[in-house]
Amino acid sequence: MRVACRGELTLVHVVESPSTLVAVAAAFGGGPVNDPEIEREAAQAWLDELAAGIAGAGTALLYGEPAQAVQQWARDTGADLIVAARHRGAIERVLLGSFAAEVTNGAPCPVLLVPPGERASS
Repeated sequence: MRVACRGELTLVHVVESPSTLVAVAAAFGGGPVNDPEIEREAAQAWLDELAAGIAGAGTALLYGEPAQAVQQWARDTGADLIVAARHRGAIERVLLGSFAAEVTNGAPCPVLLVPPGERASS
């Protein structure tokens, strides 16, 4: 006998703090000045728009270092599975690290990595 399992789907996005170098450059007029409230509102609007197209999906907007924030969120919520896609190219991974690898190595639950989909041309 097969029993349907009712689960929850939460779309998670992490708003990353600007790096120290960006903050220093901004202080000297050489970089962008970020408005955290505008960034938060824009990220939440984008996340809500994504979730609106998926019946029953919830959202979680996190802040900080992405891999660590997702790992902590998974621990706090008792997540059964994390599904993530790789988006960074080889050079970005060398300079910034691999989100997928870091999440996989420290997650409190299984992690399913999927290849990124094709991007729509603008």
